[in-house]
Amino acid sequence: MNIQYDVRLLSSLALYLDYKLLKMGEAYSNYSGKLYSVGTKINGLYAYGAPYKQLVNDTSITGANIMSGVYLDGNFIVPGQSGLYGINHYDGIAYFTGQITGQNRLTAKYAAKDFSIKLTDQTDYKLLFGTKYLNNQVYAQNPTGIPEDTEIYPIIYIRATDIENRPFALAGLDDNTMNVRCVMIAEDMFSVLGVSNIFKNLNLKQLPVYSSLPFNPMGMYTGVGYNFEQLPQYLTNKPIIWKSKAINISPKGDEFNLMNKKTMFIDMEIRTLATHD
Repeated sequence: MNIQYDVRLLSSLALYLDYKLLKMGEAYSNYSGKLYSVGTKINGLYAYGAPYKQLVNDTSITGANIMSGVYLDGNFIVPGQSGLYGINHYDGIAYFTGQITGQNRLTAKYAAKDFSIKLTDQTDYKLLFGTKYLNNQVYAQNPTGIPEDTEIYPIIYIRATDIENRPFALAGLDDNTMNVRCVMIAEDMFSVLGVSNIFKNLNLKQLPVYSSLPFNPMGMYTGVGYNFEQLPQYLTNKPIIWKSKAINISPKGDEFNLMNKKTMFIDMEIRTLATHD
C-alpha cells in the first residue's frame, strides 16, 4: 500500500457514494436552459456555466440528462466543435477556446445532483461554521453561472480522519484501515435521513477502486464518456466498507441548524488486506 493508492481509494469512495445516491436514491433533477459567462478564465479558456452544480456525468444513471455537449445558436456541438474545449460537470461549466459574444446563444440540457460530493482536508468546524454557502435551488431563481470558488449546498464533504496498518498474518500481510468522515449539509431532515439510510446500508460492501478515469488533466469531459459501472479497477486490492455509521450533530450544532441547514456525520471504516514492502 502507498500514498498514491490511499488517495485513489478516497477518491474512489467519493465516486462510489455519488453513484449510490444517483442510482438508488435518484438524487438528481433534469433541467434545460441558458449557460452564463462565469467571468473566470483558465489556461486561456472562456467559462460558461449552468446555474447549478454539480451536474451528473455518469452515463450509467438511467433517466439523467448527461451534458455531453451544448447548443450554440440552437445547434448541438460537442467538444472539439465550434471552439468547445471541454465540460467540467463538477463545476457545471463548459469551456471554450474563444469568447461567445451576444446574448442567449448558449443553452444546454443537464441533470443537477441533489447533493454535491467533494473531497476536503478542512476540519468539521471549518466546514460547519467557517464556510459561506449558497443554496443551489435559491441561487437558480436568479440564475447566473456559478463561480468555481462558490460553495453550494446540499453537499457532502469526505475526508480521511486517520489511517492505520495493523499486522494481520505472516509474510507481511497487513490490515490497512482508513477511517473516513462524511460531513453532510442539507436543506431538511428528510434529505439527511434519506442519504444516511443509503450510506449506513453500505456495511460490508466491497469498494471498487478505479485504476484510471476518462477525464483530461483538468478533470473535464472532452468526448470520452464516464460510466461508473465500467471503470477499470484494481483487482488485487479489494477494500471493504467494514462499518458505516450515521452520527447526529451534538446540541452544539444547533447554531448551524438554525441557519436553515441540517447536518449529519457519517463515519466509515474501510479495510484492505495487502502486503507491504
